Amino acid sequence: MTPLSFDKKDFKSVPIKSDFNKENNYYIGKLSKLSTVNKLSQLEGLDIAFVDGLIYEGKTSIEWLGKILTIDIAKKKIFIEE
Repeated sequence: MTPLSFDKKDFKSVPIKSDFNKENNYYIGKLSKLSTVNKLSQLEGLDIAFVDGLIYEGKTSIEWLGKILTIDIAKKKIFIEE
């Protein structure tokens, strides 16, 4: 969350037990707007969640939304494929 400039205090913290019998903190909140650098794609009013201890850099499929996101933290870029 720190590389994306999110403050954990701005999110609701929910402890949830994982399949590995470990309790993780989920940080749940809203993101008002997300857009590409060139403004070709923009989404508003997004529900977002972060989980302590997960690695977010790489390709993440969220097929239940019908989109694929690639998040490159080092380059500060998010690639969205619809």
